[in-house]
Amino acid sequence: MLRSYRSAHIGLCVLISLALYGCGTASVKSQQSREIQVINLTNQPFENLKVRNVEHYSIPFLPLTYSKNTGVVSATPVFPNGQPGMPTVPYKPQRVLIEKNMTYLPQPNPLRDYGCAFVQTDGNWITWMYLNNGLGQGYGERLYAYNVATKKTSLIWKPLDTHTQLFDVQLNHGILYYGLDQQESTKITRCVITYNLDSHVKKTVLSTSAASNEVTLSNQKTIYDFHVSGGLIGVISAPFSQVYANPTDFPYQFNLYTLSGHLYRSVFQGTYPNQFDMASDKGTWVWSSNQGGVYYYSEKNSRDHVYHILNEASYVQISGNYIEMEPLNKPQEYLFNTKDEKYVHLPSKYKNFTITDGVIGLTTDNSMFPVNGYDLITLPTS
Repeated sequence: MLRSYRSAHIGLCVLISLALYGCGTASVKSQQSREIQVINLTNQPFENLKVRNVEHYSIPFLPLTYSKNTGVVSATPVFPNGQPGMPTVPYKPQRVLIEKNMTYLPQPNPLRDYGCAFVQTDGNWITWMYLNNGLGQGYGERLYAYNVATKKTSLIWKPLDTHTQLFDVQLNHGILYYGLDQQESTKITRCVITYNLDSHVKKTVLSTSAASNEVTLSNQKTIYDFHVSGGLIGVISAPFSQVYANPTDFPYQFNLYTLSGHLYRSVFQGTYPNQFDMASDKGTWVWSSNQGGVYYYSEKNSRDHVYHILNEASYVQISGNYIEMEPLNKPQEYLFNTKDEKYVHLPSKYKNFTITDGVIGLTTDNSMFPVNGYDLITLPTS
């Protein structure tokens, strides 16, 4: 997936610890808990990827997100062209780019050493986080949204003080979900907020506070990671004390919550989610931890099963039926088809790939910024 390419725009290390309790009334009826079986698919056979209707992009910026309205959307590096490791082609640094017409989105109040990360698109909206790359002075993360119809960029959020920062952000059906971490001298507050980009209605979905001097002792469950799909929030949770103490081994749970913050289904228990990654699409969640490797769960297709598909801890991405995995400790990538329950072989000329929003970008070299550009195809749906 060239995850290092995705990460190059981020430079953000966040300890996610948002304790769970709901706000508002439940809109989805909770399901009774039942035993869910873990199915081992780590030794499944391979099938070949069907490569049809190839569209070639000659520029070296791989797709970060894609939609029918915009086509491929990517982000340019913080550093200008020609510097070591950077592309040699001309480009404007620190910008979100619509590739089909080489349109750079307006970036209000640009800051030195800041770049664009977590770029997402949905309908008429493109959103991104604007954050410091670890060099120079930091002013906190900011969230921006670009309206494709009006061609205007709006500031959605920026910190009011140095005690508040973002810990995650996701665009889903025109609603921006973002987590805030506020640390004060006497208490720590974590909350997940939804912001409707069309109506500008904002509300808190999950929130909790804990006394600052009790955080490392609290057994209250906290959010280690979350992802929204199919009208539900998939949450990885762990004891507050264990997350903050950063031990070598601790339990975690994967549960589903309604968008009102109420428990919908208890799904899975594991241990040691450090070096954790998570993604979701169309009612399927995939996650990876150091100890267990990669698992996925589909609320739509396999409610009684969790599937174990790779032993190595990996960066993960999902689009439709396809899961992309890049192990942390070896230079190899995997593509898995959840519909056929098989791994997927790429044509031999391709050395690397990245999936997003129903498409796959295929490169003939392993560079973060491929000299020859990339091929783009639509992922098969059957």
